[in-house]
Amino acid sequence: MSDVKRIRAPFDEATARSLRAGDRVLITGTIIAARDAAHKRLVEALDRGEELPVDLDGAVIYYVGPSPARPGRAIGAAGPTTAGRMDAYTPTLLAQGLRGMIGKGYRKPDVVEAMQRHGVPYLAAVGGAGALISQRIKKYTVLAYPDLGPEAVAALDLPEDGVLSASFLGSVLLDLTGRAGESPWFDFLSSLRRIAPVVQKKTYILADGSVLPQRILNEQTDESSMELKDAVRKWRCWSYYKLKYADVG
Repeated sequence: MSDVKRIRAPFDEATARSLRAGDRVLITGTIIAARDAAHKRLVEALDRGEELPVDLDGAVIYYVGPSPARPGRAIGAAGPTTAGRMDAYTPTLLAQGLRGMIGKGYRKPDVVEAMQRHGVPYLAAVGGAGALISQRIKKYTVLAYPDLGPEAVAALDLPEDGVLSASFLGSVLLDLTGRAGESPWFDFLSSLRRIAPVVQKKTYILADGSVLPQRILNEQTDESSMELKDAVRKWRCWSYYKLKYADVG
């Protein structure tokens, strides 16, 4: 993915203006989820002279209303909403410092003009890939208007990279095809990869992107470290028996 531009949200005007039409962009950090109902409330709050419940300065809004999360997942399917639904409110929010938008479909001419004036890019997400996109969201936190349910304003925390041990690919495939629960083995792998997406002989990469050497893990006794130790021990034992005895479940 050497041709992909990597940016971290929230970001500044210079980063926004550095993007060009046709760029492929990988975003990490934290973005905001909000659809038309939330946009309407935000603009109405501004019209009343009220302070917004979220800081839009440098923020990126993803036009999404996710489906309910399955057990063990941060979020359900999270495909993009048609951006035109937000067009009536977008120029007002751009004036508040909004730095990026993610959605699908075309924007109205007055929105395009406002984007050009403020130097704000509109990023296109792939429609129909909601299950895949949800795999890249590690935390979902409601920030405002909880009564809107899935259309509430929420923070979406995105992982810092997309690394994954090859041994976890089968569990990812079952998750993406809605077949989680069919195999105790792959269900276990799914739980492990959410703790440590990369498991090597002497090194781990944790869900937050940090690198943890085995020698450091051996010295740690906190709850999360003990959970990882236990999961890795179980993974190694289970892997051994699956190699030695093909019929082990």
